Amino acid sequence: YYLVRVTALEERVDLVRVVNGKMERVAGADADVMSGRWQTLGVAAEKDRFTIFVDNAPIFTAWDQAYVDSGHIALWTEDDNVTRFDQIKIEVLP
Repeated sequence: YYLVRVTALEERVDLVRVVNGKMERVAGADADVMSGRWQTLGVAAEKDRFTIFVDNAPIFTAWDQAYVDSGHIALWTEDDNVTRFDQIKIEVLP
């Protein structure tokens, strides 16, 4: 599966592929991710292309073909972070 890892400690956003329980970074970039502030994370996934947004600004686009079939959506947080979700919105791309 894929996950988007956002860390205010590193001010970074990464797209990660998990294979057999091991995380492999696909792509990533430094970003203005700040602790103690509400922010919006957006992910547009279409076939093998992933575009990641923070506060509606594109951070990076990456391509990966490890998993190209339809999948599931989940939320994941690490135990050393405080993460709050105000709204989750999932839309099908046109």
